[in-house]
Amino acid sequence: MILVARKSPRFSIARGPKEARQLAETLAEERTAIATRLGAAVATELRRAARSWQDAGIISFSFDKTAAAAAYERALALVPDNPTGWWFLGRLYQDLNHLDDAERAFTMVVDVTEDAPRLLASEGDQEAMDAEIDWIASWPESFAVPQDRDPLYWVMACRVFSLFNLAEIASMRGDSLRADDLLRSVRALEVLLGPGAIELIGIQNLVDLAATAATRGDLVAKKLYLDRCASSSVNLSARARAESNPVLLAQLVRRARSRGDWTSLEVSLKDALAVDEELGNELGMATYLNDLGVVAGMMGNGHDGEAYLRRSLTLTENIHSETLREPDRDQRITELLSASAHSNLGIIERERGNLVAAEAELMQGLELHQKWCAH
Repeated sequence: MILVARKSPRFSIARGPKEARQLAETLAEERTAIATRLGAAVATELRRAARSWQDAGIISFSFDKTAAAAAYERALALVPDNPTGWWFLGRLYQDLNHLDDAERAFTMVVDVTEDAPRLLASEGDQEAMDAEIDWIASWPESFAVPQDRDPLYWVMACRVFSLFNLAEIASMRGDSLRADDLLRSVRALEVLLGPGAIELIGIQNLVDLAATAATRGDLVAKKLYLDRCASSSVNLSARARAESNPVLLAQLVRRARSRGDWTSLEVSLKDALAVDEELGNELGMATYLNDLGVVAGMMGNGHDGEAYLRRSLTLTENIHSETLREPDRDQRITELLSASAHSNLGIIERERGNLVAAEAELMQGLELHQKWCAH
């Protein structure tokens, strides 16, 4: 589960993370005092104070994990049924290798989300959802919940993450039976989250473990985790191609690109291209061909890069605007794709030392981009 922190205006004036933490803790203390004066019955004030302590923990995480843990614990003392708060705390303790504390936190997530599967599965049962949705409001205000999903979906995802983390801890302790049982629980919930969701969770956990290994200077462990991540990505990409699942392939492409895994990215792009070819989605094909051209160029394979980019250009010229409901939209997309392809061809020609050809391609890309911006 990837959450994107939004920068608070109050913290943006800080001259570094330590001063930002001090501001966050001051705000948290003020809100805690207000909540205490008003009484525990005022749930809104309690949540505000808890969110501020969670903000302080998030800020502290990168440079003082002990302070981060203390801030998370204070948040949870105010709002003990906050599943994301317990999950953040569990991940922190797992990074510190405090497995007992991590297990306690992840178990709390499972406990406080006990009804999440039933609520998520009961489509249209708005009355039941409204009756129990209040604890979802304890999500930290400094985080953006994706708008295309109901908040309950993300609480459910948090439950799945925690079961997965508990399985990891059991495996680290050599308790393979408990690990297998927990993973079966995770797998049983996949139908609620969509195809490939569990594997994506596993890939993200490997990325997190690699980052933790790098932080402690263990580059051997970092490489092992990233190698496992690449292998899992390639395997899931093959499955998505076999199932003709363009949505899952698009997720794999985005994740491989974000972590700079060019090998996995190339594999997923080729699989996504194959699926779009089967579906006859020319716009998708042109986009993936353009991306493959860029990746091939970055991997030093200018010959293949040029071939991909010229195929992309040919497709964009053949796409007709009437194929989409918005007539102008198709033209704008193909103009942008053509501009990108010409610019990337210019880069390849420059790497080859063909400066005249490079200038021509780059100028054509610039003209198309200016035309696109002028709309």
